[in-house]
Amino acid sequence: MRTPPRALLVGLTFLAVAPPFVAQAYGTFVGAFAMFTRLERYHIAASVRTPSGEQPVALRSLAPHLSKEAKRVILPAQGYAIGADQVDLVAGGLGDIARLVCELRRDAASARVELDRGPLSQPATSRTQAELPCTRREP
Repeated sequence: MRTPPRALLVGLTFLAVAPPFVAQAYGTFVGAFAMFTRLERYHIAASVRTPSGEQPVALRSLAPHLSKEAKRVILPAQGYAIGADQVDLVAGGLGDIARLVCELRRDAASARVELDRGPLSQPATSRTQAELPCTRREP
């Protein structure tokens, strides 16, 4: 049995390896075999409206009430975090975060949570927000 010519082996190896890199370089996910098809930068800001006015809420104050997985996604977003599919999950859960802020801040009349997101190469291009009135409870 004869070994195929070296040029043929190199050419076949190139054809097997190159398409995913070429597809990724041209910005398409077809054939790219990438784990994440789109990476985004995102930022979450929470605030409450109290009798003394609007006050920001630090996301780290929510940490004791979040699951381990939620901490990994939400807490880094106090600054600017990078994510893929989890950004869509955060966008769908803004009302839940606002509800948690209401529960933790008994003096709040309402809670607002904003999600700014966009591609890595640009500043945030879209904003989603949830605002929730808080039920007043006596301390």
